[in-house]
Amino acid sequence: CCSNPNGKLPLVLASIAAMAWSLGAYGSSGCDFITFHSVLPELPLGLYSYALYECTQLDANNTCVSIEISEQCFAYPPHYEASPQLQASRGFAALGKVFGVLALTMLWVSTCFVIQRRSWIVACIMLLLTSLFQGLVLVFVRDSDCRNSVDVDDDFFITSCSMNTGAMITIVSTCLWFVVAVGAIRLARMAKPG
Repeated sequence: CCSNPNGKLPLVLASIAAMAWSLGAYGSSGCDFITFHSVLPELPLGLYSYALYECTQLDANNTCVSIEISEQCFAYPPHYEASPQLQASRGFAALGKVFGVLALTMLWVSTCFVIQRRSWIVACIMLLLTSLFQGLVLVFVRDSDCRNSVDVDDDFFITSCSMNTGAMITIVSTCLWFVVAVGAIRLARMAKPG
């Protein structure tokens, strides 16, 4: 059992960081990161998957008269060309996870061993970068596919996107990472130089 040589704050920060990492991973993994608005009903989209429309009612001519969004997520097909914003969001999500794991490991280690100021400064930098990368995942909300016009029977409709559950969870994760970084800065100031 570890004796918390740096006090109880690293344990609290490590717990918050674990929650932030979990929320970030959950927010970016589902198919409900943004909602795509167009002529059809709103369609949830994620960084790695999306939902499909399902026909729920056919008329006498076998034409679909009622559609709903499926409850399953489907991976983007291999031939799908991801927009630059989607590619950037995927990259930032991966960087956030990697830097988050490194910072989280350092926080858990600090509950058992004395960490010197230089190490806390490295942890602070990693935590601030994790917060930044986690926040930059939201670039997907500004996707170019969200600002197109669609021609349906010579009528033009403007498409748009709005944040959905995954984006909101990502915002919470970003804020938690920042709170942990601020706490780590406090620990770096209190630590002995070495």
